[in-house]
Formats: sequence, structure tokens, C-alpha cells
Amino acid sequence: MENSSTKVAVFGGTNGVGKECIKLALADGTLARDPSKISNITSQNLRIVQGDVLDPVKVNEVLKGSQVVINSLGSRALKGPGVDVCSKGTEKILEGMKNNGIKKIITCSSLGTGDSYSKCSIFTKFFIWAIISRPIADKEIQEDMIKKSGLDFVIIRPTGLVDKAFTGKYKVGFDVSGGTVGRADVAHWMVKQINSDEWVGKCPSMEG
Repeated sequence: MENSSTKVAVFGGTNGVGKECIKLALADGTLARDPSKISNITSQNLRIVQGDVLDPVKVNEVLKGSQVVINSLGSRALKGPGVDVCSKGTEKILEGMKNNGIKKIITCSSLGTGDSYSKCSIFTKFFIWAIISRPIADKEIQEDMIKKSGLDFVIIRPTGLVDKAFTGKYKVGFDVSGGTVGRADVAHWMVKQINSDEWVGKCPSMEG
């Protein structure tokens, strides 16, 4: 899937959904704490910036010349330092977007945030409460920032993310209750939003 005319900045591109987005969109710029993790992705259209999303200078370097942002920041921590990287990193991204005149951001959040929590199954609600309450709380802050930014946004809330081959068989809507979805499928949907206004201003959920 090509994105030949639009320059895209990807944050969170060294792992998971973000890495899959790079493969699909051949992003113009991506910020990587560890570039070796994406060294196997080569393209003349891919520019890798080594750095930290909390560093506004590096964030600006990634954003320069881009027209759309894909935000796939995620925390590997369930508690303690680093669990708030989504909200703090997104704050820097939003500031950089405004400084660079970029209007659109496509963000990968999580099922269980915002009004999607009420749709979750009992098992999913228990899992959120028992295991990932802190990361979900950080995602709540992240989403709130994006919604109040005044930018054109799309927020996707996938169910449990798993590594599996792209299927193209997924459901996007507002009645998802749980389950899993492949990271490649989430990336496929996110990249499709680069040149589409169908879901702008909306926060649907996604299952495989």
C-alpha cells in the first residue's frame, strides 16, 4: 500500500503497530529510540531520526515537512516510571504539529478508554482493572489532549493486540466488546486514514 503524495511522520515506529505502519506507508520521518529495530526496513522515502519523543527538538525534526502524523506511542511499563509516555509524548507531538502547521493526527489508543469502556465485556473490564489500569489511565489523558487540540484527529481503539499476518478481516465500530486483533490489521486501517476524512473527529474501536 503506497502513500506516494503525502509525507507522514510516525511516532512509536520501532515496535508493534507503528512498525507495521512504516512498512505500509513508507513514512517520510520516524522517531526511533533504537534505530536497529527497524534497520531491515529500507526505502529512499524513509528517514529515521534517533531520539526521544519527550525531546521537542527531535520531535520537531521528525515533523518538519510532514503533512500527517501517525501516533502509535505505547508504554511497555504497567506501573512506575515510563507508564505515562503516551500522554507526555503526545503533548510534545501536538505542540510540534501546531508549530509546523500540521493539521491531522491518527492515533492508536486502546479499547477501554473513554466511552468504549461501557461496551467492554466483563472479562475485558476485569483485565483492565487488574492488569492495565495505569496504561489505560494514561491513554485517557492522551485522548483528552488530542480531542481538545483543535486538530483533525482520528483515534482507533483496538482490542488486545497480537502479532499475526495481515488478514484484512477486521471490524471497526462502536460496539466492540473485547477479543484480539492483529497489529498488521490495525496498521492497515490507520494508513488508510491518511487520505480519508471518513473517521475524522471519531474514536471507533476495532476487533479482528
